[in-house]
Order: sequence, then C-alpha cells, then structure tokens
Amino acid sequence: MNDGHDSAPKINPYDRYRLDPDSDIAELTKRFQAIIKAAPETERDAIRAAWEALTRHPADRAFYALRTHPESRPRVGRPPRPTRRRRGAFEASERDLTVLPSISEALEFPTPDLSDLEADPILNGSVPKRTRKK
Repeated sequence: MNDGHDSAPKINPYDRYRLDPDSDIAELTKRFQAIIKAAPETERDAIRAAWEALTRHPADRAFYALRTHPESRPRVGRPPRPTRRRRGAFEASERDLTVLPSISEALEFPTPDLSDLEADPILNGSVPKRTRKK
C-alpha cells in the first residue's frame, strides 16, 4: 500500500507477476524466488520491492488482493465451458399421460379404460372440420 514508502510498487504485484491473491506468505515467497531467479539483474530490485509490499503487512496484501483483476479466461489446457443445449420439441404419447395403476390406487382414483381411445372420432380425425360462417 502506498503509505509513504518509496519502495511501494506502482503496478499491482498480483497482476504484474500473475500471482494468486489467495496465496499465503510462504507461497508468495516461493513464487517470488522462482521469478527472481529467472529475472535479469536490472529487474531484481523491482521484484524485491513487490515481494516486500505483499509480505510486509496483511493490510498491504489485502489492499493489492482486492484490486486484482480476476482471470476471466479458462486456464490453458482446461476444457472450455460447456454450452447450453437447446431442448427439442416436447412430445408426449398416451403412455406418458396415463395415470399409472399404483398411483391411481394410492389416490383412490379409478384407472381409466384406454381401450376405446382408438375409436374416438376426435383423436382419429374422423370428425368433419367445421367451416366458419361468413
């Protein structure tokens, strides 16, 4: 946190070095050791200042963690998020709409006799369609 210290970083160290804001001091130190080993000599002072800013006081660490931009892209090697499937048209048959005997008995509801459905003139389309009078 920039509280008058000259060594406070101007760029958020979590964003600059791609650090996890949930990391504790030990994890941050280990990650900074790896970063400083790979860094050229000219950048080591800035890396050390960033490490100090994150490990000096918990309030400083929280200050930067709360200002970290969350990663919105999936990690490399991770499968993409599944897309939503569109549902097709709902189709129901007689069997889907039939009250099962065990349920109808529990509800004390008589089981309907479906044997005469094939002879129903409305269901089989034998009823002539009405024409609209003008």
